[in-house]
Amino acid sequence: MDVHNLKVFLEKNYGLKIKDVIPFQAKGHNDFFKIVCEDKTYFLKSYSPYDSIKSINKIDEMALLRDALCKKGIDVLIPIKNLAEKLYVRFDGVFFELYDFVETSHKIYPFSCLTLLSNFHKAASEMGEDFPSFSLPHDYFFENIKSKRDEFLDHSDFFAKYLDVRWLDAILLRVINASSKFNLQLVHGDCHVFNFLQSDDKLFIIDLEDVQMGLKVYDLACFIPQVAYVNKDRVDLQLFLKLVSHYLEFNSLDDFERSFLFDMVVVKIFLIIMNKFIKNEDLSESLLKMRLSKHHEDYVRGIDYSSLAPNF
Repeated sequence: MDVHNLKVFLEKNYGLKIKDVIPFQAKGHNDFFKIVCEDKTYFLKSYSPYDSIKSINKIDEMALLRDALCKKGIDVLIPIKNLAEKLYVRFDGVFFELYDFVETSHKIYPFSCLTLLSNFHKAASEMGEDFPSFSLPHDYFFENIKSKRDEFLDHSDFFAKYLDVRWLDAILLRVINASSKFNLQLVHGDCHVFNFLQSDDKLFIIDLEDVQMGLKVYDLACFIPQVAYVNKDRVDLQLFLKLVSHYLEFNSLDDFERSFLFDMVVVKIFLIIMNKFIKNEDLSESLLKMRLSKHHEDYVRGIDYSSLAPNF
């Protein structure tokens, strides 16, 4: 969107006294702006309804989803304006950076985020008939893994220089072969640290355009390694354990899901690697995370969940 037109639109519709509009580079068709006003700074993100895993009635469904979650007490952001094929969301608050999680004393932020995530999962699973009817595909999660695995095997000679291809493929097959045994529910689908927003005394979960029928344990596996894999060259195993334990204080995972926590960590890193590979982006950090995961596999698979959450 043209910066001048956006400034005029916001001033006219919301009475903002804007000093500056600063655009940021964003992926896909998303636009991201910093709105500097006389008394406050806002962030504005617009996204096309056709950028995510489905394209049917995206704006209407996102509005229903946000309303339903808000009624359940989950803090999500409500759009400020729907215009044609664009959805505008105003972010009044502070975006977390990764160092906020790693360096903050007592590591308050990641635990607060996991509390919100667990409540998000509980609300989605408890809605039942009250939950809006979505056209979310039930096979996207596993079909995505399958297609990326095919791409991976087609370039196995390249990846063999950096990874244990047989080890990784065995984990991917374990997940794919177990697909029919998982209980799918609505999940965030892109639950990384930058999709949490602190505004005053509230914490919001944002960017719901990738919601899908998937696995709670996958959302958990998306978030935890970002926080526990510190300094890009080591894993804080005790923090990893505390984060899993904290989630289980507020929500449960059945024994079958728990047994796949490590596999889902690997799957998430694998999908990042493949997305970057397809786009010809730098793989070094993600490949390192995969090697770190393999090194700590025995530890993560050996976690005694019953001792972490005795109430479940």
